[in-house]
Amino acid sequence: MSGSLLAYLIEELVSKWKKPEDEVMDLRDFINFLSIIVSKGIFKVSELKSIPENKLRILLRSAEDLGLLARYGARNRLYIVNYPAIWRSIGVVLKRTIDITKVIQEARDRLAMLDDEEYDKLVEMGIKALGIIYPDETNSPTIKCVTAITELTARLIRNREFLSKIYVAGYSISALELSEGTLLIEKFSINRGGEERVGLIFAEITGSESKDMARRVLKILREWIKRNGKFEAADVRNYLAELIH
Repeated sequence: MSGSLLAYLIEELVSKWKKPEDEVMDLRDFINFLSIIVSKGIFKVSELKSIPENKLRILLRSAEDLGLLARYGARNRLYIVNYPAIWRSIGVVLKRTIDITKVIQEARDRLAMLDDEEYDKLVEMGIKALGIIYPDETNSPTIKCVTAITELTARLIRNREFLSKIYVAGYSISALELSEGTLLIEKFSINRGGEERVGLIFAEITGSESKDMARRVLKILREWIKRNGKFEAADVRNYLAELIH
């Protein structure tokens, strides 16, 4: 797509914004806003501190009106980026969106996608995403399933060296503070093919106030996996739907 066509599409999108007459938004602010949110996937307002509050209020409201963002949770409010809507609206060529789209494509069989009501309840528990790491046949850690693509889970999926570091760290610690967010970790072990292997269940949380509830969810998941020996995406998705309803 040519630069002139992209500029035209963005301008068309901006022209649809419903703003009071005294609220003026620079096109560059909109592009910057998009470039930030498409890399995050799921975020709290507090994660966008680089954007002035008066501008952020307009951007969030307009993005919701246009269907580019969905808002979940009442107490622990999170915004989720609607990647298909952004693609349709401006023919997204922003590199970060393309990167995330590739991650979704690569991980499509490992996505334990929840419906809106289920995810809303997960957000109320202070959880952005849940996932499971388990060694493959070569004993290399892999992401077996994940409930959402975020900045952090995308890095885990695409960066095997980073994933290996998290897996090794998870043997001895139960929480990790990373640049992209906070992970809580619970360890489990399953005997497959006569060999005991260790797996990790993780929760990316919205903040420190969410730790207790998220930890309880992880422990329940750990006991369920130990009883059933199941942790593929479809199995986890079905159990989570049952658990949080």
